[in-house]
Amino acid sequence: IAIVNLLSAYGVGKDITMCDTKGIIYQRRSDLHENKYKEKIAQTILSNIRTQKPNLHFKKANALNLNQLENAIQCFTQGSIAVVTEGLLRYLSHKEKAQLAQNIKALLIKRGGLWIIPDIEARKNLTKNPSYQNSIKILSKETGTDIKRNMFADVSEAKNFFETLGFIIEVRQLAEIANKLISPANLHITSNEVLKYLKALEVFVLKIQR
Repeated sequence: IAIVNLLSAYGVGKDITMCDTKGIIYQRRSDLHENKYKEKIAQTILSNIRTQKPNLHFKKANALNLNQLENAIQCFTQGSIAVVTEGLLRYLSHKEKAQLAQNIKALLIKRGGLWIIPDIEARKNLTKNPSYQNSIKILSKETGTDIKRNMFADVSEAKNFFETLGFIIEVRQLAEIANKLISPANLHITSNEVLKYLKALEVFVLKIQR
């Protein structure tokens, strides 16, 4: 199965600000909502990739454009795909989420497979976690995106949203794999802190209705 990871330009920009690789463009994240900067970032990343792995490909595409998505996955041989959209949905309005869902659905109809959303975010969870709420406010200001407005009210609303678009959904929790994570120890984050954050995030595994 081929894994298609659709990343947001904002997420990539956050990583770039921590890089000192020659040729990488540094840009304040508060300006990243402007298309010209996202374009520069994408072009620079692609031009600096030096991978020799035949099963690893980097492509630039607008996830809301089906033709661009189809062109981006042509490098994979025919067969099932697993589409992952980590950190992407928070930057999309509900209308844009619906368009993305229809595009991914079209890919799955042709290729088979599933769609994994590892970070379903709900406004209901913000009240339970002040630090999470604060981080959302900061990120919204930096990116020029109203992330809270883009969230679903709760998991039930999110589930109904995707079911209406023709998906069958299995709901999981990231907390299930908390004890398998390596980075918290390196970052000196306690297991309780990890669980508190992960419990606020549900994972959707979506398949199309046949």
